[in-house]
Amino acid sequence: KIRSVTKAKRKETIDRCGWNIYSIARGEITDCVVTKENQANSIGGIVLDYDAKYNEEYLAGQIENLSKRLRPQFVEVSLSGNLRLFWKFDRFYPVVNTAHAKEILEQFGRLVKADKLHPGFDRSSYNPCQRWTNGYEWRAVAGDETLSEKTIASILHSAAKKLETKKSSVVNLQLIAEEVEKRWPGKWQGEFKIGSKGVRFWDDSADNSNGVYVKEEGVVCVTGEKAWVSWGEIFGQDWVQKHKEDVVGEAVNNIHFDGQKYWRVQNGIWREADRQDTILHLQNRGFSNRTGKGETVSAAGRILNQIQELRRVDFAVPMVNRKPGIVKHEGALILNTVRLEHFKPAESGGFEDCKFIMNFISNLFVDGVRALPFFLAWLQRSYSAFNEGKTRLGQSIFICGPRNNGKTLLNVKIVKPLLGGKSANPHQFLTGETSFNSDLYECYYWSLDDAESPKEGAKSGMLSKIKGLVVNREHQYHKKFGAKMVMPWNGRFLCTHNDDPASIAMLPERNENTTDKLMFFRTQEIKGPWATEDELDEIFEKELPYFARGLIDYCPPPGVLDNSRVGVKSYFDPKVLEMSCQQQPQYNFHEILQTWLTESDKEEFLGTVADLLGDMTNSPSVGKLATDYKPYFAHKHLTALTRSPGSGVTKIDGNRRIFKITKV
Repeated sequence: KIRSVTKAKRKETIDRCGWNIYSIARGEITDCVVTKENQANSIGGIVLDYDAKYNEEYLAGQIENLSKRLRPQFVEVSLSGNLRLFWKFDRFYPVVNTAHAKEILEQFGRLVKADKLHPGFDRSSYNPCQRWTNGYEWRAVAGDETLSEKTIASILHSAAKKLETKKSSVVNLQLIAEEVEKRWPGKWQGEFKIGSKGVRFWDDSADNSNGVYVKEEGVVCVTGEKAWVSWGEIFGQDWVQKHKEDVVGEAVNNIHFDGQKYWRVQNGIWREADRQDTILHLQNRGFSNRTGKGETVSAAGRILNQIQELRRVDFAVPMVNRKPGIVKHEGALILNTVRLEHFKPAESGGFEDCKFIMNFISNLFVDGVRALPFFLAWLQRSYSAFNEGKTRLGQSIFICGPRNNGKTLLNVKIVKPLLGGKSANPHQFLTGETSFNSDLYECYYWSLDDAESPKEGAKSGMLSKIKGLVVNREHQYHKKFGAKMVMPWNGRFLCTHNDDPASIAMLPERNENTTDKLMFFRTQEIKGPWATEDELDEIFEKELPYFARGLIDYCPPPGVLDNSRVGVKSYFDPKVLEMSCQQQPQYNFHEILQTWLTESDKEEFLGTVADLLGDMTNSPSVGKLATDYKPYFAHKHLTALTRSPGSGVTKIDGNRRIFKITKV
């Protein structure tokens, strides 16, 4: 299918499908392709490409004329039906730079007379940066398994003679100095740095203390037979190659660039830095910021440019449901800078080893025997999801009770440490006072503790956002002075409040749309004196790891878990649920309805809103109250009541807006 379409369409299809692309060269950063910025430092084979249809008979004759030591190992038929020849090396051979690699390829091409092997020779074969699209069809041809080391060495030697320029090696002189002392103890005297003078340390017979002058790439020799000796000649190319790859790779792999700031790991945490701080960091790692003769960029600057080109990310944001590091999301490359703490449980033990905590939470909830398993199951699911970096939905929790009875203690000393050690207060965001929410989505746990009730008109919007926290797996992240982005987030929300009328107004409406998204708990007075704050800190530090272990091993009783998206059945304390209903505007209308049904000695009513208001206005007791309700608001309240379990209001399907109201 790919072969049958135009090249433009083919490229689009290949990019979309992730078709295999290969290259014969490796760069200084070994896991990135060779580019102008990422210079080649080794090659592992030869590819000769021909822009002509594969003529098998002609090629066979040309290969027959080649020396056996020079014959290719494979013939590849490209997607266009053209020809490629492939020679495999026994290993990747180091090169000085891309120009050096290009010269090697050209030397080989001249050796095998590439332009005569088959019509249509493409000189892009001599470009080490070239990436080839796998043609899928490969054929082995008669030849050695790989080019011999002797043959390759001959080609490398010829290419080296043609190489006119030297590229400054990126080296760490501190490691060079350590290796000098390791191999030739005591031979070098004084500090080993660029510009230092000393003896030709690798030569046992040398004794001139001014015999060499240290530079980045090696040493200039004043004595001896050679004027220039590279580190590769002194220590061996394998050592230098590994050293360069390790040093450059480590520096680059630990730094990313988001277009404005550089990010690197410090003490296990991703921290941002500006350009100057990053240059200083590279200098401390041995990369010089001095521009050498014939160079336009220093070693540190070259590494910085490679970071900008090859370690660029679209965003650097904390993603609490993923592990720190690079994350791909919706086509964007994101550096996850999350720094929440994962609370470590005890290796053994359980609830039996945290008597204070278990006694506290067992006596905290009203009807604790029934309520506590639901809370523990919710906390277990939340704790395991956070620790394992998995997206698992969970209800928003509301805990209502008297003042000073342990609600805040539960929030701060138990839930918060288990869910990242950090909490965010979402009150301004939920009530619409601000749209900036970066501080919230940097936390897994949102908590409101005795928060003020939302202003009139803001409660519905607040409830909508709380519902969204539970069911939406992605949310808009908006940092002040930063761009907006959609990111995965699935944390937890818990609200504790007192049982006075002002605090009760925080309770959202429980209806058929919110039943699986909310839980209501009620706490009671805890008798006996509280421990001091210092004593509590000591107790929780000792017992919380055992509580965490018990939570992991906890098996909730039957009837608590289910197979829904939130994993745990919703629990609603009856009294808190009643208080929640009383806060809703439709509750007043419900009272009037029930009073009217009782007064009129009706068990039920069936009709439209107009029929209802017409009948109610004739009532001696509620007639005047009913006149305050316009049809629009009466219909709105009746519709809301249909979603409230136990209200006695249902809507009859049909073309007319008919409601059935039953006395309860």
